[in-house]
Amino acid sequence: MQTPSMKKKHNNSVSASALQIALALAPISISVVLLASSLTPAPTVRSQRRSLGLQYRHLLRPTVVCGSNNIRVEATNSGNDADYPTLKRAFDAINAGVHTGTIAAGVCGDTTEIDSAVLNASGGPSSYTSVTITPAGGGSRTISGAVNGPLVDLSGATNITIDGLLTGGNALTVSNASTSAGDGTSTIRFINGAQNNLVQNTLVLGSATGPVTGTILFHTTTGLGNSNNTITLNGIGPAGSNLPMNAVNGSGTTGAANTNNTISDNNIFDFFNPSDTTNGPRGVLAGTACDAWTITANSFYQTATRTFTAAVNMRAISIENTSGNGFIVGGNFIGGSAPNAGGAAWTQTGSSNNFVGILATVGEDTPTTVQGNVIRNISISTASTSSANAAISFANLPRDKD
Repeated sequence: MQTPSMKKKHNNSVSASALQIALALAPISISVVLLASSLTPAPTVRSQRRSLGLQYRHLLRPTVVCGSNNIRVEATNSGNDADYPTLKRAFDAINAGVHTGTIAAGVCGDTTEIDSAVLNASGGPSSYTSVTITPAGGGSRTISGAVNGPLVDLSGATNITIDGLLTGGNALTVSNASTSAGDGTSTIRFINGAQNNLVQNTLVLGSATGPVTGTILFHTTTGLGNSNNTITLNGIGPAGSNLPMNAVNGSGTTGAANTNNTISDNNIFDFFNPSDTTNGPRGVLAGTACDAWTITANSFYQTATRTFTAAVNMRAISIENTSGNGFIVGGNFIGGSAPNAGGAAWTQTGSSNNFVGILATVGEDTPTTVQGNVIRNISISTASTSSANAAISFANLPRDKD
């Protein structure tokens, strides 16, 4: 059995062991705070899942033969395969219908993107059944830029796979170094009904600083929600020394929910903002118009001490939608400076900073489940005496509606 530890100023420490929590009630009106809970998952199952997932998905990846430039595009409309200097130029060609059918885009060399690489929905001039983006040529490749907006923008795009492979010497980093606080700034954005897409085995880095930004961002729509997307087996962290406010952020359009998205088996680290008392840093934020997300088997950690200058609320997993239902949060590790809550302690200090490992503020229609999470190896020094500090906090329980 694993024993957690949370340390606070003035020797205020709380610990509990093996507390199993299944949120079978949908939260609705008051806050229930559970401090320093240790919920033990099955790491052997997690390791087997990761191994099997990699083996299975690698079998499905098409390969390309690198040509004369950084991005090689090959498609089932044979005869017009082509090479492009940037991912944007390759996406522009797909949007124009130059390449159709089943499309493979190989990253054969590093690219520097000046503007957003936007991939639109299939239809009109574009016509594709799927697009797969992988590193090619047996090397470590990087798609990077400093774009005050999304670096890679899946706008209504469906059946898109970004896969870093991690086999045969292949690896992929996608990095946006912009520190903009402007809405939509991100490294990979899903918008306007982007559905059934997969990002895996990739190092995704970002440094955006605003509340409606994220290294990975599930954004708004003019039609269907951005749904049924999977983010798995990735490293999600900062682009250099500038830390992002949100690692994964869902901020959608009311009435067209971003639903059934899966965030699993990722290392999510070094998200931070020292002074935003309204929003605060989040590892995974499922906010406006987010519904029925699965957030499982991730590791959330900080590789250095985080010093706050104001009464900021730091949260690893934060579900903030009283109309959202059916979330599953399980098997996550929160704490430490390395995966699985390992290494030195996750350390927070300065001002009246607050910590919540998991916040669930959700709707009352379909039960949300929070179980099997480990929250440990955390040290907090704060002037705060707020009850907002918690390992796990549930808000808006329906039993208060009488």
